[in-house]
Amino acid sequence: MNRAGYAQVNSSKLMMKYIKLLRIKHYIKNFLIFIPAFFARNLFDRSMLMSAVIGFFAFSFTSSAVYIINDIRDVEKDRIHPVKKMRPIASGEISKKTAMLIFYIMLFFSLFLTIGIGSAAGAVCLVSYFVINIGYSAGLKDVQLLDIALLSSGFVIRVLYGGIITDTVISPWLFMVVLSGSLFMAFGKRRGEMFLIGDQRREVVDKYGSAFLNQIPYVCISLCVIYYSLWTIERERLIWTVPLVLFIIFKYILDIEQKESDGDPVSVILGDKVLISMCIVFIGIVAVILYIL
Repeated sequence: MNRAGYAQVNSSKLMMKYIKLLRIKHYIKNFLIFIPAFFARNLFDRSMLMSAVIGFFAFSFTSSAVYIINDIRDVEKDRIHPVKKMRPIASGEISKKTAMLIFYIMLFFSLFLTIGIGSAAGAVCLVSYFVINIGYSAGLKDVQLLDIALLSSGFVIRVLYGGIITDTVISPWLFMVVLSGSLFMAFGKRRGEMFLIGDQRREVVDKYGSAFLNQIPYVCISLCVIYYSLWTIERERLIWTVPLVLFIIFKYILDIEQKESDGDPVSVILGDKVLISMCIVFIGIVAVILYIL
């Protein structure tokens, strides 16, 4: 291999290290920001779309900053973890000093974009998300039920943030759908961690017990389906998407029931091409109903 080839390989490896550090694959969760404008049939309004796109990146940079500070805080624990030891900071691929520099860069760009949006309430959402996640990492993740509340709040804040920056009123039914769905994914993540052993499993999982974690997630997802169904009745043709939503949920549950799954929503979705395809079909059908029919 010539020098140009080696340089290309090295640059690719360097880029992958920073992609892992920033947890870019988790940006998929930030598409929740588009939900309020999408269902309000305003997504293609130029000003709303621009605000949503800017907000997406502002929230993404904030979440990356959170991941970086968490990795720095937990570096010693991660180094003895069989999986987390491969993270860039824990493995030594990226120094703490460099990571902190990137942390400040992420915060700067997030602040810059937030000022550009010009929404004080939106800024409050971002700050709240940041503070909640720092508190979660600092030890609140080991407090029963509070850990679930904090985990699920991230999804709810994204939707509220999307409504605020696009000046879109969020339907109470939509809020309940997001809340119950978020609780399902949070409890599902804890349930997935039951199958982990030793230092891989959080102490709080043992406090919950298998009986509780085997039942309560399905209470939450049942409520989510009910709320979604009631919400679609108000929107006429959307009621026909309920069967597809049910099968998407069934596929998701099949995935998290597998012992090798840790229940992380991003890993579950991105690790299943069939599930991704079903979600794309759902979004396409809803878009046709809302914007064309």
